Amino acid sequence: MGKKTPPFWDLNRIVSVCSLFVSACALIFFVVQTRIAREQQYAAVRPIVYWSASSDYSADSTQGRFEMHVMNKGLGPAIIKKIDFYYDGQSFKTSELTSLVQKMLKTQQQPSYRFKDIERQVLMAGENIELFKFTDPTQGWHFTESFQSNQSAKFDIVITFSDLYGNCWQTRRGSKVTDIGRCPPEEPEVPDEDEKN
Repeated sequence: MGKKTPPFWDLNRIVSVCSLFVSACALIFFVVQTRIAREQQYAAVRPIVYWSASSDYSADSTQGRFEMHVMNKGLGPAIIKKIDFYYDGQSFKTSELTSLVQKMLKTQQQPSYRFKDIERQVLMAGENIELFKFTDPTQGWHFTESFQSNQSAKFDIVITFSDLYGNCWQTRRGSKVTDIGRCPPEEPEVPDEDEKN
């Protein structure tokens, strides 16, 4: 009589297969938990940047106020990468702001305004910064009148900003925030205009 072969599914094999199954489940659980923790970590520092324009003027006066603000309504700091102004299909960098204002006012007169260049700056969560304001009430009135007519449809500001992890977004008119993934390479620094008085 020959040797009796042991059954394929003996106790040792069953324990080994169960151990492998439990290990595989633990690995899958660990990977899923890590991904969830990373998503929560990113969400906990996500900035949400908006810009807004406000004005105050009366039609029977030639005095008025016009200003623009940039605010971070997110949970984390926003690193402002770039600000581009658009008017009537043309792009203007922050260093070309005077040309943009002259074009919108339809004048060659030197405009009188304050501008805070926040490119390459950090905007903390909850922070609200005055980006632009006319210091001459007459120019503020003319700009407001122009802006509130059909000119505002031709005007937009696109702000590119990132979180601490290098994820980038763009915000534009109407508070539309678009995820653009990784940040584009930074352009070399260009000398900016000083504040206008």
